[in-house]
Amino acid sequence: LLANERMGQNMMANASLKLGDLYRASGDPSSALGAYDESSRLYEGLHFAHYSYSAHKGKFLSHLALNNDAMAQQELQIVLGLFDEYREKIQEERQKTFFFDREQDTYDLAIDFTYFRLGDQRRAFDYAESNRARNLRELMHRGAEVTESESGINVRASKGAESQTDPLTLTEIQQQLPEQVQVVQYAVLDKRLLIWHLTRSGIVSKSVELESAKLKEAVEKTLRQIGQRDEPGSAASLKSLYNL
Repeated sequence: LLANERMGQNMMANASLKLGDLYRASGDPSSALGAYDESSRLYEGLHFAHYSYSAHKGKFLSHLALNNDAMAQQELQIVLGLFDEYREKIQEERQKTFFFDREQDTYDLAIDFTYFRLGDQRRAFDYAESNRARNLRELMHRGAEVTESESGINVRASKGAESQTDPLTLTEIQQQLPEQVQVVQYAVLDKRLLIWHLTRSGIVSKSVELESAKLKEAVEKTLRQIGQRDEPGSAASLKSLYNL
């Protein structure tokens, strides 16, 4: 009986989530918030708090649509916390990579919201770095284990003593930069390209209006030209990318 009750509650939580998605897609973010609240409440009652990730992400997007930046910022912290919790539950690097590829837009939304709505270029950089550097940093600090399975070769961080694997913050990166070193970092969002220029003493950032699909097309074209030893064509393409 208890199992049936929990199954029914799980179905209701999922139905509320889908209802919230429908409300939001139809342009009714206020009604969507109510449905997402119900979904996350039911999941938390089942002690499936990590399954409420999608509901909180929906609430974040709904608050964005309502221009409620304060509530959007609050939901964003919950979403990113649950995002990292999911990540910690995934063991194989192949699966982690799949999860990050599928949910890449979560951090892209965080970067976009923080940079453009909150005007905080430093925190936006930290989100970009956190999204892309964590797995690599784990492998560097703990070493790698290579295993084979039916799905292919898997690479994951070695077990054993835990080490600090959180990516460096912008301030920590700057503190470790030699005086003569400069770092340029990019974040490719859906319709914008963000560029940060770091030195030990400062940071400058800018945004370029550019659709990610067009950037991908330009990069792939350049790589083909390089592979075909088309020196004039690849030089022109590289110059075009450099001037973005």
